[in-house]
Amino acid sequence: AKTRELREAARAEREAMAREQREDDERRLERGIASSSTSAAAFFPRIGIYQDTAAGYGYSGARNHQRLTSKQLFNGADAGKMDWWRKLANVRAESDAVQIQKKLFAMAAMAKQGGGGGSGGDGGGGGDMTAVFVPTRAGPGPGKLSAGGGNTNSMSNISKKFPRSSRGSATGGGSGPTDHDLQGVLNLSYNMGSRRIGSLCGELSASGAGAQFVRHLILANNSLDDAAAIKVCAVLPVLVSLELLDLSHNRLTKRGASALAGVIMKGGVPLLKHLALGGNSRVGNAGVEILMKSIQESRPPSRIAELDLTACGVTDASAAAVSHCLASSASLAVVILSWNRIQETGCKSLGIGITHTNTCTRLDLSGSGFGDAGGTHIAEAIEHNRSITHLSLTGNQLGPDTCAVLAPALCKNKTLRMLVLDNNPLGDKGIVALLEALRVGRGTQPMEATAAAPMSRLSLKACAFV
Repeated sequence: AKTRELREAARAEREAMAREQREDDERRLERGIASSSTSAAAFFPRIGIYQDTAAGYGYSGARNHQRLTSKQLFNGADAGKMDWWRKLANVRAESDAVQIQKKLFAMAAMAKQGGGGGSGGDGGGGGDMTAVFVPTRAGPGPGKLSAGGGNTNSMSNISKKFPRSSRGSATGGGSGPTDHDLQGVLNLSYNMGSRRIGSLCGELSASGAGAQFVRHLILANNSLDDAAAIKVCAVLPVLVSLELLDLSHNRLTKRGASALAGVIMKGGVPLLKHLALGGNSRVGNAGVEILMKSIQESRPPSRIAELDLTACGVTDASAAAVSHCLASSASLAVVILSWNRIQETGCKSLGIGITHTNTCTRLDLSGSGFGDAGGTHIAEAIEHNRSITHLSLTGNQLGPDTCAVLAPALCKNKTLRMLVLDNNPLGDKGIVALLEALRVGRGTQPMEATAAAPMSRLSLKACAFV
């Protein structure tokens, strides 16, 4: 009984301290809302774009921190808590809008000052943000999409292109313009949630906010749902200079993919070259088919050169649509289909696209596990392909049967520079067949090998070679 009394007394004390702290927070909120947005953000450094909490904070003192859940905050019996939550949401939205404004205005200011001169292969003087440095895939000269070197899975996490030290948050601290301001990069990965995307869309759609200078919009890893994706798609036509859109690792489904496809179909993003949707596993076959159709039938023709569909739920049912787009597109250069569920029928369909494509230089089919049944179809298609330079078939349970078909195909193919077959049970027989085909089919003398342009890299890690 005494223990129960002590617990009740301690709970009453904690509730009194929490109530007192909440009242103090409400007073600070009122002062913050009444003052400028910058002051409001300064009152609540933890309620900025860096944190996206599902509940407000109610502190019970320096020793004990009690977190109020959304259920508690929206309890109809306590209207004060609900009002406190609404004020908190208003301050968050206000802070987000101010920080995004700063970034957009910095881009516009740098463009007006002529800070966006051309470079590399694009050339050109300053003053036009559309001529700003374009990050390349590889190679010494910036300003062009390079098909040589680099990693086949270059778009699996497109945010990695920007070092953390220079990437920062697009809405974060620092008063002066950064390199990303010069490049038109708006990186909001890990920063925005579905409930807070309205601040971004509102600022992008506002006239004179500098949205026309945004060239890279990165919204990866934000748990954005279809409703948020529809809001983003509604403002994409405003971003007239947009070249890169990263929506990877969110929660998009067919509905979100359809909204994006509608914008592409109508030519709402005419300069878009890089589209990353990896990690949206619920897009599924229906969503992928709609996207492929929009790329094919876009007017004006789509300029998408890099398409990342890693782990997007692609199966045999939608592989035919991907193959048709691959064969008919005049711009697709990099296609990543890793970690999907493509099997024999899908590989047979993809083989048609691989045979007829003239633009694709990099193809990643890692992690589907289609085995020799599917691998033989891909190997047969490689024999007739004249554009792919980098091919990854990692982790597909390929064995000697695939090598028996792939070996003569490598002898006849003259464009393939890098072939990755890691983590496949090829065995001694399969690997020897590949190496023998490269030695005999591409020349045994140095001059002959140079003339035949042999493969510069054949990766055979963990292939059961003893």
